[in-house]
Amino acid sequence: MNFARPFFRFTIATKMLIGYLGLSVIIIIITSLASSSIKHLIEINNNVITVDAPVVEIASKMDDIIFAEELYVRSYLQQRSPELLDHYHKEVEAFGDCIRQLRSVPDREFFSVDRLELLHQEYNAVFQKALEYKGNTNPVLSRDFDMSIRARRNELT
Repeated sequence: MNFARPFFRFTIATKMLIGYLGLSVIIIIITSLASSSIKHLIEINNNVITVDAPVVEIASKMDDIIFAEELYVRSYLQQRSPELLDHYHKEVEAFGDCIRQLRSVPDREFFSVDRLELLHQEYNAVFQKALEYKGNTNPVLSRDFDMSIRARRNELT
C-alpha cells in the first residue's frame, strides 16, 4: 500500500485531472484511427471519381456504339443506302474515340484496352465480310453472319 499513499496526498483537482488524462489519451488514439480511416475512404472516393466513373461512362457509350454499328450494317444490307454505310463508318470512328479516351484514364490496370480494340476489329471484320456478300441472299450465309455477330458481340459486351 505504499505506492497508493502519494496518490492520497493529491488534491481533488489533481486526482480529477489524472482521471481525465487517461480518457484524453484514449480519445486521441480513437481520433487518429478514425482520421486514418477517413483518409483511406477519401482515396477510394477519388479513385472512383477519376477512374471508375469515366470508365463506366465510356463503356456505356461503347455498348451503344456496338449495337448501332450492327443496326447500320443490317439496315444497309436490306436497303442498300450509302447513308447507312456512312453512319456505320462514323460509329466505327466513335468507337476509336472511346478507345483513345480509355487510354487516357489513369490507373487502368484492371482492363486491357488492347484486347478490347482487338475484339472490336474482329467484330468489324465480320461486318466487312457481310458487306462483301451484300448481294448474296443465301440463308446459310445469313445464319453464319448472325452467329458470328452474336459471338463477337458477347465477347465485347
